[in-house]
Amino acid sequence: MHRPIDVILSGLLISPEIYLWVNLVTFNQVWIERLTATKKDGWANQYAAENGKTKSKLTQGLLSLCLFIAFVVMLCIYFRDFLTSTPVQQSIYPYLMNGWILLTYLTIYQSLYMIYQIWTLRKRIEA
Repeated sequence: MHRPIDVILSGLLISPEIYLWVNLVTFNQVWIERLTATKKDGWANQYAAENGKTKSKLTQGLLSLCLFIAFVVMLCIYFRDFLTSTPVQQSIYPYLMNGWILLTYLTIYQSLYMIYQIWTLRKRIEA
């Protein structure tokens, strides 16, 4: 029960999560384009891309992501005394404990469901 894309991605050692993120970004872009008031000519974009007249925004996006992560890390380092203080730790402790409990239950459920799927996959197939 695997698709050809699963075999290709595993052969290329590409994580399925990256594939899912790309699909999510594409899905969001399509819906944003559909919901905007101004419409774009898709065929003109296709011709421009085939002729090499378009520019990729991947570098800008990756650079923006790196800068955002660096900014958050710097803020965490700068405010580390506040973030590790007793009042902050006491205020987030219940949320962390509930999160760990929820994660435990989800892990148990997912493991049981996976065992169920493996068990039903091994059943005798009748035509």
